[in-house]
Amino acid sequence: MKGLLLKDIYQMWKYYKIYYILAIVMEIASIWAHNMFLVVYPLMLMCMLPSNMQIIDESGKWELYCGTLPCTRKQVVTGKYLIGLIIAFPVLALVAICQSLQMDLAGRFSWGDLKDVVMICLEMILLMPAISLPLMFKFGATKSKVVQFVVLGGFIGVVVAWSLLMDHDFSSLPVLKGSVLPVLVILVVYLLSWRLSVRFYEKRDLG
Repeated sequence: MKGLLLKDIYQMWKYYKIYYILAIVMEIASIWAHNMFLVVYPLMLMCMLPSNMQIIDESGKWELYCGTLPCTRKQVVTGKYLIGLIIAFPVLALVAICQSLQMDLAGRFSWGDLKDVVMICLEMILLMPAISLPLMFKFGATKSKVVQFVVLGGFIGVVVAWSLLMDHDFSSLPVLKGSVLPVLVILVVYLLSWRLSVRFYEKRDLG
């Protein structure tokens, strides 16, 4: 499992380091711009990475080679979901730091509002892989790529529309203020998605 995780981490840095740079630049810019799109768009980029790793594996025939190694298909699937969680923590830390500075500069810092922002971001960053990964492990990355971009486009469209309607006010997003229920629901969905992906991948013919 450790080897699978290290492989994906090295590949993410090799192929998608620009995503990290964009995430840092845009989140820092959001401190002064007060634009919800600058906060959320980096999340959309980062939440694509687990699915992108699966696309790279399939295009490079890694799945066939991996079958000769002492690892199970369940471990392969688990690795992609763990990558999603590993990505989430530094991104959420970056969002928390930048948004706390933005609130402080605007003279409206609130621990409750900051917690709500981080909760919303966690929900967003986990929802994309929870939707796209089961489809990829069921039908293959190539066939599911269109679905991934449709889901991503839908997310971005909702964010842009809400940003314009609410004048870039992140705190106006529909969330249960002070409640961890939405996050718990997303975590349960993420766990169920993992179980479904494991089931699909173990039954899939890779030949």
